[in-house]
This record gives sequence, structure tokens and C-alpha cells, in this order.
Amino acid sequence: MPNSIIDKAGNRLEVQANEVIDRSQTIAFSFNGQEYTAYPGDTIASALAAAGVRVLSRSFKYHRPRGLLCCAGHCPNCLVQIGDEMNVRACMRPVEAGMAVEAQNVWPSLERDAMSLTAWGDRFLPVGFYYKTFIRPKALWPAYEAFLRQAAGLGKVNTDSTVPEGFYKEYVHADVVVVGGGPAGMSAAVAAAEAGARVALFEENPQLGGHGRYTASGEWGVGSGEWGVGSGERREERGEWGEERGEWRVASESLQSAQFAGV
Repeated sequence: MPNSIIDKAGNRLEVQANEVIDRSQTIAFSFNGQEYTAYPGDTIASALAAAGVRVLSRSFKYHRPRGLLCCAGHCPNCLVQIGDEMNVRACMRPVEAGMAVEAQNVWPSLERDAMSLTAWGDRFLPVGFYYKTFIRPKALWPAYEAFLRQAAGLGKVNTDSTVPEGFYKEYVHADVVVVGGGPAGMSAAVAAAEAGARVALFEENPQLGGHGRYTASGEWGVGSGEWGVGSGERREERGEWGEERGEWRVASESLQSAQFAGV
């Protein structure tokens, strides 16, 4: 299939209340050289799923096809490579315009991976068989090693790549640490801050809100706008834990780095 913008919007759900994607505009990205469209707010996996892509990777050992499973960044089914960055969780990484996404450890292609033929002999390949098989004769170990390196592993390391600037660490001291920035976590953090405690709130996703970003419309939901991305209403209304005292801290851990911002 030639490279072209493919928009299979028919695979998407109908417009949902409080959805986190912006359907008013589209952005283009590629997966294994094929171009697709996405909406701002889409993850790589959600955009591909909407375009009808069901297989995102191959299993480590038998190279069986793998698709979306947890959609929470807790499984290996959607690991992909973006440039020199390996093992990116497609279900968590937001799509960016021009992003080039590639499947990992497949040959010659994700759809027709030659290593998947090992599944036909799985009864002869018990767990750890390679530790007992590829040891003799010793003279052939360089050949064994080259084969194993090619067959196993995830992603490709670019030894010529440079370490990007901007990595840093920050020591945060707090009286109360709240893990999870969903409605319950934000409620707990606000209550502790109102009581005068220094609070640090940690969230693994790029945005706060948890399920409230797409299921609620009240104080903690998207509909209220009070906790939405870029919203400053909470900062203005409750300055008692804002910049004046510096006691209210939010740590939103993105997939690339942890970013801290006073709220």
C-alpha cells in the first residue's frame, strides 16, 4: 500500500461527553512507514486502533502478534520505537505531528515476521532452552551470540546518539505525599493543603484528573474546566496554597521526564 494519509474515522467511537481528543483538527504521523491521522489528545495506540491497526508488536519469544491489552502502560504489548527512543508505550505516548513510529524486533515486517515460525516448534523450545543449547561447540559461540542478539531484545540502540539536554532532578520536601492525581488524590491533596500541610502530588500520566477527565462533569471533571490542562482557576481561587506559600506542589511524570510545577 503506498504511503498516503489514511483516515478511517469509521473505526472510531461516536463523539463522547467529556472526551479528551480534539476532533476539530487532525495531525499526521507514521507507523512502519505508513501514514495515519490522529486528533490532538490521541495516544499513538488510540490513533492506530481508530485506523484499524490491530497488531502493534510481536511477543518476545515466539513473535506472536500482540495488540492493545491494558491501555495503562502496564504491559509490553504496545512497545514501539520512536527515533532513538526504544520501548515507548504506545498506549501512553501522545501523538505528535510528524512522529515516525516503528515496530520493534520484527523482520521483514510486523505483519509477516519470519521469527513467528518458531511457534510451530514451541514444544521443542522450553523455557531457558537457549542456555543449554547454544554452548557447544565453543568455537561457534560468536555465531550463536550474533543470532541471539538479532532474535531477542527490543528496539535498536543507536550508539552514535547523544544524551539530550534537559534531564534534571529536584529534591521535593513535603509533609504529605499523595500518589495518584485522580479525583480522590486531588481531593486528598487539597484537603491536606487547606489544613496547612506542604503537599506533593505525584501522577504518572501527563495530565491530572484520572477517570474524571472523561467520566465526570463536576468540580473534578473536564466539564468544569477547573482541573483541565492549562486551567488556572484553582490557582486564582485558592491562592492560600499557590505561589504565595509554595506549599502546594504537583509532580506530573510524563513518559520522558518528571516535570514539577507550582500550582
